[in-house]
Amino acid sequence: MTKLSRLLHARNFRITFIHTEFNFSRLSKLSASLGGVDGFNFETIPDGLPKDNKREAKDLPELARSMLDSKGVPWVAFRKLLEKFVGESNGVSCVVMDAQMSFAYDVVKEMGIRVFLFHTASACAVLGYLHYEELVQRGLFPLTGKGLSSTA
Repeated sequence: MTKLSRLLHARNFRITFIHTEFNFSRLSKLSASLGGVDGFNFETIPDGLPKDNKREAKDLPELARSMLDSKGVPWVAFRKLLEKFVGESNGVSCVVMDAQMSFAYDVVKEMGIRVFLFHTASACAVLGYLHYEELVQRGLFPLTGKGLSSTA
């Protein structure tokens, strides 16, 4: 997504890169390299998990539930942020979103804004998503055991 954002910015698109607060805090190099560049802004929204949650692989189901709750913190925060941008003089021409942030799709469509879904996950990750329930039932997820880290 960062590469796509940079390419669009190089073609004179005004970019606002929105990420969850937790993930953005891990992207300090990105914000340092693009911070202060005219027409390239960063915004964050909460993911809805408690601050003390370590956000490890075992927490993915809780994170997914939080992000998909249409009355939850991420939805409300994203809607307010998008409404702010729509109200600006330049408005919003389109939203390019990671397909993993699909909770935002309904908000964007409801507001009548064009949306492009860009799936950044690998084919292997997509298979994991499609077979998640089976992986849990077989005890293969979350990863545990000697030498394995749930945050890897």
